[in-house]
Amino acid sequence: MGFLAPAKKQHRIERWRAHSTVRGTFRIALAAGDGARHHRNCRDFLSARHVLIINQTITLVFAVVLSMLSLFISIQLHREEVVEDQEESQTLGVEFAAMAALGLFIALSMSLGIAATATLHLGHLGLFLFLIMTIIPALLLFALVLTDLNFVFRSYIQHHWTSKTLNVLRRHACERSWRHRCRAPIRVEGKNLSSVTEWCLVRFQKTDCESLRRQGVKRAWDLVRWTTAFLAAIAWTEAAMLVWCVRLVCIIVTVPIILDSAPRFYVYVLVPLAVACVFVGIDFRRHPAAKVEDDVRTIGNLFVATGVIMAVAVVVGRLAAFTRSAKLLLVFVFKVLVVLVLCAVIASFALISFFTLGTKLKTSTSREDIDELACDIDLFGCSGCQKDPPECKEWRISEIVKYAQAYVKFGGFLAIVSIPPWIAALYVAITLFISYRDYQSAYV
Repeated sequence: MGFLAPAKKQHRIERWRAHSTVRGTFRIALAAGDGARHHRNCRDFLSARHVLIINQTITLVFAVVLSMLSLFISIQLHREEVVEDQEESQTLGVEFAAMAALGLFIALSMSLGIAATATLHLGHLGLFLFLIMTIIPALLLFALVLTDLNFVFRSYIQHHWTSKTLNVLRRHACERSWRHRCRAPIRVEGKNLSSVTEWCLVRFQKTDCESLRRQGVKRAWDLVRWTTAFLAAIAWTEAAMLVWCVRLVCIIVTVPIILDSAPRFYVYVLVPLAVACVFVGIDFRRHPAAKVEDDVRTIGNLFVATGVIMAVAVVVGRLAAFTRSAKLLLVFVFKVLVVLVLCAVIASFALISFFTLGTKLKTSTSREDIDELACDIDLFGCSGCQKDPPECKEWRISEIVKYAQAYVKFGGFLAIVSIPPWIAALYVAITLFISYRDYQSAYV
């Protein structure tokens, strides 16, 4: 026993040193393997579980905040007085409603994860892992949109200022003494009035309505800018914490177990991306900007082709998992490589089209064609869309150009966030191919 005591002490020291580093913790988890479920009181797994539960709880709180704020904004955007020709308003409302649903889905996933981590249920932890890997691309897409497309909200406030949608915002932006004058329209049509000043003089016997409206719009935009920045910060933080959750689950469940179940379950993580690519591609092909820039229609065709190849790859991957065939895995690897190349090409085309579309609209396109594009996009407030040719004097050329460019940029964002999940699929497929090949060679 005297000889064993130093050895035990040295073993504890080495184990403590290994546990003090991330790599050491990962090595211990790998060595433990499937024995994790039988050693629930092990300090290494207990530490990872505690960190994961704290991470899941914080993510759950952030998800609830994200869902409630997005739902409130979506409800406000659907309170429009006029239902016709409201595609722009409905689009923003649907986007925030989708964000609210995503936040709710994250909250439910975190609840499942907390329960699975507390009981160390490996099956539920694996399900939790694949759920958050499905969530991460959508969350990154929302975070990019909130970060980069702020001008959409500014234009929305400017042109919807008199609508019922912005009642709450106007109450915060305009003081009670001049709130009615603050609601002055951008332009006055008919009623024998030629300007907003005349409209203000007739209704309130004052001439400061236009300046008060500008002041109110500026205050409202400051509030909206900080709100969207707060939502974007929550979305980015949520995405980072979800990635951390993936790492912690890998430490607890261990990589061999995850790789063994990935062919059966991870392919379903890729299904939403395939569906999104097909629908976005069809929408790109019908978008009014495709009449101005041919690359927009090309991006749509590439999106549809990518979505179809993604769907085929999912089927091939599922068959490879069912048959444990190394040849089918090679086919899956080839499909994944094609998808990655197409996503990179789409992102490049979107970047090129973003600049060429803006240049073409500003330099070589007439005002009549730009007005027709604004009417085709259904921008709010275009009063002359029934004329021949259509007119949209309420919107400046720069605003119309930015709205046309925004959709192209959204397509580029979708292509970018689609790349990481397929890189993970490529890593899993190559690892399993090597494993199947070595197993078949050893068997022979």
